[in-house]
Amino acid sequence: MKRFSHGFTLTSFYTRSKAIDECDNDKVCTGETFYNRALEKGRANFDITNRTVTYVTYALPIGKGRQFMNQGGVLDYIFGGWNVTWVQTFQSGLPVMFTMAGSPNQYLPGNGVLRPNQAGPNSSVIVPNWTIGDRFATSIENPIWNVNAFSYPAAFTAGALGRDTINGPHLVWSQASASKDIHLREFATLQLRYDINNVFKNPNFVNPSSVVNITSPALFGK
Repeated sequence: MKRFSHGFTLTSFYTRSKAIDECDNDKVCTGETFYNRALEKGRANFDITNRTVTYVTYALPIGKGRQFMNQGGVLDYIFGGWNVTWVQTFQSGLPVMFTMAGSPNQYLPGNGVLRPNQAGPNSSVIVPNWTIGDRFATSIENPIWNVNAFSYPAAFTAGALGRDTINGPHLVWSQASASKDIHLREFATLQLRYDINNVFKNPNFVNPSSVVNITSPALFGK
C-alpha cells in the first residue's frame, strides 16, 4: 500500500499460488483406476495461478475540511466530501480437465473417467486469435479448443492426458465507486454510494465444454 498526498491512496495485491489434489469432486473420486490414486495427482480444479487486485482511492478536494468550497452549508451537502474508488482485478483462468466420449474402442470395465491423448503441447489446444463469434447461439459459437489436438487411446488403454492440464478463460473485472458520508449531528451517519461493476462490460466466460468427441464435436470448446 502507498499513501500519497492530497487524499490519494493506492493498494495493490498479487498472489501466485498452486493447489494440488487427487480429486475434483468430493463425492465421486473414481479417476481412471480405483487401484492407484496417485495417478490422479494434479492441479485442483480451483487452482488460480495468478491473481492481482489493485485499489485506487481519491478524496476529491471539494467540501468542508478540504481544499475547495470548504465553508460547509448546503453546497457541501451536495458537492462536498466525495471519495472515488477504482478496483481492478486480473485473474488466471480455472483449470480445465478434458474427458472423452464417442470412441469406437473398448476400455476396461469400471473406468470412472475416460481421458484422451493429447497430440502436441498445450499451445496446440488453444485456437489462436480466438473470438467467440455469435455468443447468443451456442451451436454456432467458435470453439476455443482445437479438437484435432486430441486422439482416442487404443483399446483397453488409459488415455495419457492428466487432470486439469490447461487454463480456461481468464478474468478481467473493473469496479468503480463514488461515496460520501453525511453526518446527522452526533448520533447518525448517512452514506450515499454509487457503484458500477464491470465498467467496460468486458465479457468473462466460464470454462467451455471439454468433452472430446472427435467424430461429433458438437459443443466442444463452446
